Amino acid sequence: MSPKTTFDPVAKTLHWLMAVLMIGALIFGLIMEDAAPAEKASMLQGHSGVGLTVLLLALVRIYWRRTHEPPALPAGMKTWELKLARLNAGLLYALMVYIPTMGLLHAATSVEEEVHPFGLFNATALLPSSEDVTEIFHELHEIGAFLLIAVVVLHTVAALKHLIIDKDRVFQRMFPFMEG
Repeated sequence: MSPKTTFDPVAKTLHWLMAVLMIGALIFGLIMEDAAPAEKASMLQGHSGVGLTVLLLALVRIYWRRTHEPPALPAGMKTWELKLARLNAGLLYALMVYIPTMGLLHAATSVEEEVHPFGLFNATALLPSSEDVTEIFHELHEIGAFLLIAVVVLHTVAALKHLIIDKDRVFQRMFPFMEG
């Protein structure tokens, strides 16, 4: 049996679907910060729904990753590159869970408005509301978002390095419709 050279279609679909959702949620969150109160309340329902979707997909993705061996990284990669790649992947997975969890806790303790992710349920009714506690969760959620931006930039730069400089087919392993 030849070694696996590409991620399976489920892993690729989860990767790209989550990338789109997470980038959309980041942009929406940044826009929402400066929105008028009425607009912000409306936008929050969609933002929180996307966040909840990301959290659920992250759990599916973690399960899938643990039960489906990814293709090996190229043998020619330097030790520091391998360590950085593993650290980056670990941070991405951790942030996929951390950010929406902090967002949900922020919503659950909100005193300013009720949060109904996609209008499905009242997240604010999950925990007692507290202005001090909700501010802590808001800051933790925001810090996570800015960390995610940094980690995604590093991930993207590394992927492009593999495509343009190394030409080692690492990029093609996760890109849709490409073989590794």
